[in-house]
Amino acid sequence: MKINDVATAFVRYINIDQGKRRPILIVKIKDDFVLAFKITSQFKNKSQQIRQNYFKITDWQQTGLKKPSWIDTNSQPLEFPTKMVGNSFGHLSEADRISFHDFLVARLQNK
Repeated sequence: MKINDVATAFVRYINIDQGKRRPILIVKIKDDFVLAFKITSQFKNKSQQIRQNYFKITDWQQTGLKKPSWIDTNSQPLEFPTKMVGNSFGHLSEADRISFHDFLVARLQNK
């Protein structure tokens, strides 16, 4: 498991005590925990306000995802115990990694 790997983890919903296993992008590993952003394929039906905080993964097939996907940055990265994270099945391409970094920097400058 490395930074910029795509893996799966059980992500809880915000308002109810349920959730689902979904892809995540690992952005930091520290001790027995990882910080990660959720990855979603749901984009079309989201509001413009939510969409502006989604980063489109251009090389989604190369990354190992099954359909076009976005990194959800509407909230801070989530913290997961490493034992709760599934095996990595992909890695962001170099181009997407650089673009995602630029996307995050631009978001911070606009706040």
